[in-house]
Amino acid sequence: MSSTAYVVTVTNLNGCTNTGMAIVTVNPLPVVTANSTAASVCTGGSVTLTGGGATSYTWNNNVMDAVSFVPTATTTYMVTGTDANGCVNTASTTVAVNANPVVTLGSDIVQCAGSATFNAGNNGSTYMWSNAATTQSITVTASGTYIAMVTNINGCMSSDTVVATINALPVVSLGPDIAQCGPVNFDAGNIGSVYVWNTTDSTQMITASTSGTYYVDVTDVNGCTSSDT
Repeated sequence: MSSTAYVVTVTNLNGCTNTGMAIVTVNPLPVVTANSTAASVCTGGSVTLTGGGATSYTWNNNVMDAVSFVPTATTTYMVTGTDANGCVNTASTTVAVNANPVVTLGSDIVQCAGSATFNAGNNGSTYMWSNAATTQSITVTASGTYIAMVTNINGCMSSDTVVATINALPVVSLGPDIAQCGPVNFDAGNIGSVYVWNTTDSTQMITASTSGTYYVDVTDVNGCTSSDT
């Protein structure tokens, strides 16, 4: 702050004089700062902006000082600070908004036996699966709910869930080949299934009275099929 006294001398038409004085004080501008709780956030994340160096603050973009909000895009925010002398200055800060990874494991699956592979995508990210795997893709052979949590290089995280139902094949055992006198009974087991014999029978059990090769296809309640001969 600096003050200067200015003196004026006035002389009227009669030669009479008098003086007056005015003091002008020049106050420095406040050193305003724009402060952010984070230089970057992930989509959906919040941030709080606060001004410093003055007594009151007004932000652009409808931001309120010291009140948390969710930015929708990378933006530079400017704050205008006013001090106790009514002097004004400005400052700015930029908040970057980083996108969350898009994780799509696909639709739930139902299949007979075998394995299923799920890929969380987003090359170069960090992966954590509900089965403790840390790879981008996993191959599973058991039914269950599988969740992938993906964190990208910006530290932004997303997840997806998929349900795998892997049904076992029915176990069909007609027994060893046989040679005997008289008829033979064959039982395909798996009560409640659908049976297709090469004899055109459709029952769980058949009786063979002639020599030959007999085989059956068995389809269980899950639609899984096995056979034996």
